[in-house]
Amino acid sequence: MTAEINGLATGIPLLYICYVILTIIIHLAFAAGVTTDAKRLSGPGGGLFLVGPNMWGFATLIGGIWVAAVYWLIHHSSLRSKEPPKKRNNHANQSSEPTNNPPVD
Repeated sequence: MTAEINGLATGIPLLYICYVILTIIIHLAFAAGVTTDAKRLSGPGGGLFLVGPNMWGFATLIGGIWVAAVYWLIHHSSLRSKEPPKKRNNHANQSSEPTNNPPVD
């Protein structure tokens, strides 16, 4: 009976170590993917919400798949506006009043 308990006790830390290693690998992979995609989106004509690409990558490194899911929802799902944030900000800053200039023929 004692031998069975000792065998079980030595197996639990090994499973925990495997779990931690797999978690680290998953966090690194998702963080690298999010950072790469965020850098692509932050290029000309694009735009990121809230923070820059490196901060999204760091947040994903810490938060893992949950932060990656939030990133995807904000930037790639149908919740995202079709117009990038930079262009929306430019349109919001322009006045909507018509000009008095006559049309040019």
